Amino acid sequence: MMLKPSEALKLAEELGIPVPPPANKVPACVKADVPIPHKSDIGAVLCTYDQEELERAKKIMKERFGNVIVQKMVKGDVELLVSSKEDEVFGRVLVLALGGLWASALKVSSVTACPFCRESFLEVVDPILFKVLKGRKKLDLQCLFRVMEKLCNVNAKTFEINPLILSEDGCWAVDVKVWL
Repeated sequence: MMLKPSEALKLAEELGIPVPPPANKVPACVKADVPIPHKSDIGAVLCTYDQEELERAKKIMKERFGNVIVQKMVKGDVELLVSSKEDEVFGRVLVLALGGLWASALKVSSVTACPFCRESFLEVVDPILFKVLKGRKKLDLQCLFRVMEKLCNVNAKTFEINPLILSEDGCWAVDVKVWL
């Protein structure tokens, strides 16, 4: 069973994973609060810098989908997919990949078993991911690692964050999906 986005975000917050705060002003993103894996594919996500457009989006999405979530739009330097899954053979594993639209396009990922070890993970991370993480900007890798450590302790079949926005000043779980 897949949780609604509001339930998944609440679970992330309870785990201590940073999520964008609720917003009434722009810039903001309006999301349908429905358990659908790819909300952007069906027009269930709209981000805007215009206050009138934000109000219109909330009204239209409420009519189409029922409940909505409105979050502050966060900016960062890298979008990642971070997922924790229960594997029949290896137990709980973590997956790190390029996030957002890149997740499907490039299919670059690294997998590690739980418990999470920062040092050994950096030794086995995919070379493309390593270049992104150690690129020109000084990204807050400690925030990423804290999220990965927390995902090793979840009680769900799958707990996916896509995207996890990573910047110099932290990270934010923008879209969280949880399957129990």
